[in-house]
Amino acid sequence: MDRREFLITSGMLGAAIAAGCTPGVPPASPARPRPAGLRGEALDLALGALDSARAAGAAYADVRVQRNRQQLVSTRERQIAGLADSDSFGFGVRVIANGSWGFAASSEL
Repeated sequence: MDRREFLITSGMLGAAIAAGCTPGVPPASPARPRPAGLRGEALDLALGALDSARAAGAAYADVRVQRNRQQLVSTRERQIAGLADSDSFGFGVRVIANGSWGFAASSEL
């Protein structure tokens, strides 16, 4: 075995172990992961998007639901000149289908 073969083999073995596969043992069918922290409508949206992608034949799909809060304080000459507080909520869906990436997002559920 030359150096190149060794590096390729050890890299693939390391990736398999990191992914939770045991060499020589076929992987179990993946269970649908339970998204952490999602409830109600956001959870229904995320699971529905993953189910739709799987039904459409996507090789990969992920959903991200995100809430952002931003607070700004502006000052001038040691005085508070302005305050701003904003909150946004949205989601994004990424898929690989037929060898191509697709992406959709919205700020409305």
